Amino acid sequence: MYQMKKHEAMWWLVCCLLIAAVLRLPQLEQFPPGLHYDEAANAILSADIGLRGERPVFIASYTGKETLFFYVAGLLMAATGETVFALRLASAFLGMLTIAATYRLVRDMWPHGRTVAVLAAALLATSFWHVLFSRLGFRAISQPLLQALTLVFLWRACRAQTRQHWLILSTAAGICLGLTAYTYLAARLFPVLLLLGCLPLLWQWRIYLPKLTSTAVVGAITLTPLLNYFVANPDSFWVRISQVAPAEEGLTLGESFGRSLAMFVWSGDPYWRFNLPSKPLFEWWTIPFLLIGFITLLLYQWGKDKTLLDRSARVIFLLTPFIMILPTALATNEIVPSNLRAIGLIPFVFIFPAMGVALLLKQTRSSLPTEIILATVLLGQGGFTYQNYFNNWGTRADVYYENDTDLTAVSAHLAQSTQDDASQIYIAAPFGQHPTIAFTSADYDRSKWLITGNALVVPNEGAATYVFPHSAPAPAWAADLLANSAQETSELGPDGEPIFTVYHQAQPLFVDPPIPIRANFGFAVQLLGYDIRSAVSGNEVDLILYWQVDGVPPANWRPFVHIEDHWGYRWGQIEPDTYATSDWSAGDKVIQQISVPLRDGAPPDRYDIKIGFFDTATGQAIARFDDDSRYAGTSYTIETIRVSAGEPPATITPPINLDQQIVSGLNLVGHEQIPSSVGTGEPFDVALWWRAETETDLPPLRIRYEIYNSINVGKTLWMSPPVRGGYPFPEWERSQFVIDRQTLQVPINIDAGRYRLQARILNEIDDTLAEISLGELDITQSDRSFTIPDVDFAAEATFGGEINLVGYQYAPNENSNENGVELTLVWQATSEPAADYTVFVHILNDDGTCCLWQQDSMPQAGAKLTSRWLEGEVIIDTYQIAWSEEVLDGEYGVEIGLYIAESGQRLGVTTEMSHTADAVYLQNLRR
Repeated sequence: MYQMKKHEAMWWLVCCLLIAAVLRLPQLEQFPPGLHYDEAANAILSADIGLRGERPVFIASYTGKETLFFYVAGLLMAATGETVFALRLASAFLGMLTIAATYRLVRDMWPHGRTVAVLAAALLATSFWHVLFSRLGFRAISQPLLQALTLVFLWRACRAQTRQHWLILSTAAGICLGLTAYTYLAARLFPVLLLLGCLPLLWQWRIYLPKLTSTAVVGAITLTPLLNYFVANPDSFWVRISQVAPAEEGLTLGESFGRSLAMFVWSGDPYWRFNLPSKPLFEWWTIPFLLIGFITLLLYQWGKDKTLLDRSARVIFLLTPFIMILPTALATNEIVPSNLRAIGLIPFVFIFPAMGVALLLKQTRSSLPTEIILATVLLGQGGFTYQNYFNNWGTRADVYYENDTDLTAVSAHLAQSTQDDASQIYIAAPFGQHPTIAFTSADYDRSKWLITGNALVVPNEGAATYVFPHSAPAPAWAADLLANSAQETSELGPDGEPIFTVYHQAQPLFVDPPIPIRANFGFAVQLLGYDIRSAVSGNEVDLILYWQVDGVPPANWRPFVHIEDHWGYRWGQIEPDTYATSDWSAGDKVIQQISVPLRDGAPPDRYDIKIGFFDTATGQAIARFDDDSRYAGTSYTIETIRVSAGEPPATITPPINLDQQIVSGLNLVGHEQIPSSVGTGEPFDVALWWRAETETDLPPLRIRYEIYNSINVGKTLWMSPPVRGGYPFPEWERSQFVIDRQTLQVPINIDAGRYRLQARILNEIDDTLAEISLGELDITQSDRSFTIPDVDFAAEATFGGEINLVGYQYAPNENSNENGVELTLVWQATSEPAADYTVFVHILNDDGTCCLWQQDSMPQAGAKLTSRWLEGEVIIDTYQIAWSEEVLDGEYGVEIGLYIAESGQRLGVTTEMSHTADAVYLQNLRR
């Protein structure tokens, strides 16, 4: 093979960099189009460093970001201004440095001719993969450069003859190694590659170990600030790893690793933002050379290596595809493969096709073929990449909208049209406080966010401007409300649709809910009304809510919507964030469209829709108040809706699979796991998963649940048609999937021990069609009492016809001050209570108003839920009353009662004691 001279190699390297510049520098602000959310966030972070004095070691926001790239981009912004051009110029600059470093890396680590090094640089310079990331303001582009520089300095240090020389070079290698950790998450695997690759050098450890140790020590010192940060903030280290780590619902590791390896030659990243979908990392014509080069390195005889450094270099190159591919292979619940996560393969893998091409040239002594090949790579593949990037990829509608180009267009429009406009701006977007608007628009601070476009806000007074970009169009239900607004439509995007639409409303819109109501939450928000659509099992329940802001709610409030059956089981829920409460203003009216996913298998029935607010910081529901400002629970049931049967999903995967045919057209698909242990008298849930596929009506089958002890003596717990008898098989649709959920109760008088639970399917004449084992159950003896203790004061007050207060007493509270009191209430269930009730205890003021002291809790501080009481069971319930120092000596009234926490509804009381309709008064309490 022709041996390229040094000056020729430098000339070709300059040509590589010129072609690289042609592919990376023109039209940086136009290609890629727009400014994606992630890139805009990077621009803001870079400006914080370059222009606003931030000096982070690690950036915790946006799921965590390493900082080296942001310092480079910040420096360019300080020099040229806070622009998209400066951000992307940083990537182009780092990308071109990587090409030069690639030449040096291959030349130093594989000293078998300069041709391979130049070819590797040429292939990288014209790589679509590298061009795309060199024009995108992402921090990952800095990883390949630092990896290459680490090995360049390390190999030079290992070859250095004098102590002074190798100390300087190993220090540089250590600095670059440490800085690699400041580039991108995937770089955390680079030390593993380096460690394994350097193992052959330990055969001559006296020579190489001091140099490797020097590199490692300097690398550790360089890494120390970041390590200190992670020690102080361990969540920052793990947050992104946990998000992309293997998950049960993703690919298996084997499938993911196979797909990741296939990205080299067969099928690459499917995501439009980072690739022409499924395009391999290498062009088709280089693939044979890549395989030849890899096999050549793999089969190259160890004895032909001139030095241990050559052998170690070979190990690094050969291990790279299997180690640096892991960041994408391990992200099994994300897009696999991913060009972004695989960026650590650069620049090492470009030696393989370069070596393959070099073997082609080996048979000739003339320099002409080498020049032709290099010219072909630079001009041929360069032109092909130019066509792919600027014409095939850069003009795609998918890329246009994936990069939030519609929002950058919105920013430009607002800059031209709202400079003297005092109207409130509402921008619909996939995310609130969108970085694209934050970086590109001067109107960001006075904009509010209609997240996903499924909300409309009517300000209390003044004009409003509503902007709906292509990615979050105006909802259909808002058409009538916006019909009289002045409308502006933008130019058309590459798909022929408007890029955005703007509505100007001079006066507040008139809001008239189809179904008006009044529900006050926390004296801050009122639910004025709603509209609702019909529901189908497995689909979404569409709901439109109308709110009025009375006071400004805390920013961490969020609404919730629950869909529950008659027994309180939740079949659907959502916590919509279509208009964050941080943007709410007193007097505004907020209209939200909410689509609540209804779980597959929900039986056709009537369901309750419960709505309210909760505090995202504490998880506590916000209290609702009635028209008299009294507590009315924590939710409002807006309507009981009818859910009809839906088509069965294509795949049904129960927790425990059975797939057993019971009768023709009816399969028991499986069931859910039962609890391992239950106390006597305690309830527990079972759920059978059914699928019907039949042309005729199903027979009237029944399900009988039975338990059997160790000697196979059985006891029936329950028997009925499905859904607690409410949905018999003959009423089922011809094709349907149903989850039949049932609450069973362990008999109070059963012996403790291990039991087998089974479901027996019976026909209309009680013949057994199937016996289904549901698992084993450990039944323990519950601690229950049915004996009424002696108390100081007898009482006889029945609440809701279910619970009787049979007595109470006062005693000194040893855990409080000397005047503290312990109140003991003795309850007895007259029947099995229908719900979980909360007890209120009020110590009243002198005038009989509430309250000097109060406590609301379930009996025994929630340890004994009322729904689990048995008829005749006695519960001892204590309350520790501690007087404040401001309370004067005297006698004070004591009021108690029971209520449903969710609705605030109190239980009525029947008694001869002093009482109201829903509370009783105990003997006065002395202070």
